[in-house]
Amino acid sequence: MKLAGCLSVLLLTLPPLSYSSLAAPLTESPVRHSVRGIDPLCRQVSSSLEQGLSIRVDPRPDARSIANVAPNERLRLMPDAEEIRGPEGNIWLAVSFPAEGYVDNGPLGSTHLNPCEAFVWGSQLPSTSGASTSQRLDTPSQSDSGSSCRRVIQPEGLTVRQSPSLNGSVLGGVDVEETLRIRLPLRTIVASDGREWVEITAPFDGYVSNGFGDGVSNLGLCR
Repeated sequence: MKLAGCLSVLLLTLPPLSYSSLAAPLTESPVRHSVRGIDPLCRQVSSSLEQGLSIRVDPRPDARSIANVAPNERLRLMPDAEEIRGPEGNIWLAVSFPAEGYVDNGPLGSTHLNPCEAFVWGSQLPSTSGASTSQRLDTPSQSDSGSSCRRVIQPEGLTVRQSPSLNGSVLGGVDVEETLRIRLPLRTIVASDGREWVEITAPFDGYVSNGFGDGVSNLGLCR
């Protein structure tokens, strides 16, 4: 009994234990959760589509194409996009990136698109796959005395890419006879394959190919 009484006195005289003193110690290297994950709106074009996937102005196969997304490239669905049955029976989906329009997702029960990880839309780093480039400052006569307006004269139209390379992400397209704005002063970027690229500011920022410097241009003066 005396021993029990002494233990009681001893316990009463001890300072109260805080929650932190009872908690397990933190590790020296806490786990950092990655911000990457599956984005419900991100889709990657199937590698089996050798020609890529066209973005069209309307959900039908004969509608005008405004951009083409290469195999394994990513696009973004419109929020709350619903499946649309096209006249040919395929399922179409509305997309917002790299251009606003519609893509053919194949017959009901199949898909041309795969889920993909989140990334910053419109902020991908330029990709040239190791291709070297050089810049040439064009003369005033070549730049039309400071005019930034150009007209697309390439019959198939021009693809606008984020970087001056065929490997650059597709941002959209400009049809033949439509106008665009080049960035001044005009600097022609010559890729390792001899293809010449021009930076544009409208209808949006990007780069278009102006041919191979053999006297055949994809751009003409505005009328």
